[in-house]
Amino acid sequence: MKTSMMEYAFIFLAICLQSGTGFKCLKCNEILKQNSDCKLLPSNASEVVECTTFCYTKIHKAAGLEVDMDRGCTHDEDCVEEDSCASITETGVCSSCCREDYCNHGYPKGSVTSNTVVWNGNVLCIIMSIVIAKMTDRYPPPQV
Repeated sequence: MKTSMMEYAFIFLAICLQSGTGFKCLKCNEILKQNSDCKLLPSNASEVVECTTFCYTKIHKAAGLEVDMDRGCTHDEDCVEEDSCASITETGVCSSCCREDYCNHGYPKGSVTSNTVVWNGNVLCIIMSIVIAKMTDRYPPPQV
């Protein structure tokens, strides 16, 4: 028995979605002072949350001063990285996104292009599965 392209598409989708199991993110939110644990020692100050989308780290700055720090798990299917805190006025938000255990322990990257979208791997898997399924319509398996 031969496997059709449609069956391959479903197998690919199942493997991709199964591989999207959770990971752990640090979670804390603090108005920053000189020795803020959320900033300096996030593993001491944070609770740990399970996540299936993205871990993130955000810093809010006003006139060059770090005002607030937030770490956690976003519930969005994609995560927007920002670098407006790296502007000339040093006022705005810097944020970064990641998808591994405890990956949000550091600082957001200030060199990231503003509003860069980091795609969720599940979205890419679904798109690839659709492409494979569409190939079935164009290139049906040979009749034996």
